[in-house]
This record gives sequence, C-alpha cells and structure tokens, in this order.
Amino acid sequence: MEPGTITVNAAGVYIVDFVITVHLTTTPTLLASASRLVNFFVQINGTTQEPRSVSSFSIENISGIGATLVTNGEASKSYLTTLNNGDVLRIIMNTSGANSSATYSGQVFNVIRIS
Repeated sequence: MEPGTITVNAAGVYIVDFVITVHLTTTPTLLASASRLVNFFVQINGTTQEPRSVSSFSIENISGIGATLVTNGEASKSYLTTLNNGDVLRIIMNTSGANSSATYSGQVFNVIRIS
C-alpha cells in the first residue's frame, strides 16, 4: 500500500475526515491584491471526489505593494460517502499560481465506517 492511502476492507457508509497543517509560501513576490490557493482533495481509486471532498487554504497580499508572504494554517474536511470493499482513498494537494509553494505536515486522515 502506498503511504498516505487508506484501503477500505468492507462496503458501507463512511465518514471521511481529514485535517492538515499547511505551510504556504509565495516567492519571490506576490503582487498587490493577488492571492495563491492550495487545495486538498480526496481521491477514491484515482478519481477526485469533487466538490464535496475539497478543502482550500489561501494566502492573499492586501498590503498594496509586492511582497513575499508566508502563512501557516489548517485545511480540513469531513463528509459522508458510500464506499466499496477494496476502494483506495488518498489526499492530493494542488497549488494554484506561479511563484508559490506549499508543504504540509501533521496530516490526520480518518475513514470510519458507520453502517
């Protein structure tokens, strides 16, 4: 099994829940009124579960001058879904815009069967 994935062992209704600590940096400059966005989304068997699985974290320059910005925070999401035996879930990260980068740590990813 690939790191960061969860494989379902029984069909049923599940709570899918994640919390991720995000570190988002824009380099070398983020123009005034511009923003950068990082999205985290759940894939099931390689297919993105839009839009219910998406959580976003953004950074915006509201200073009026070009700047290099760094911010930390959390992205999280919780939703119900029906899963089949053998389904493989994983979290994917996507950063929008040039001159930006994101890293994450402290990932908590739960898939809990409720029926």
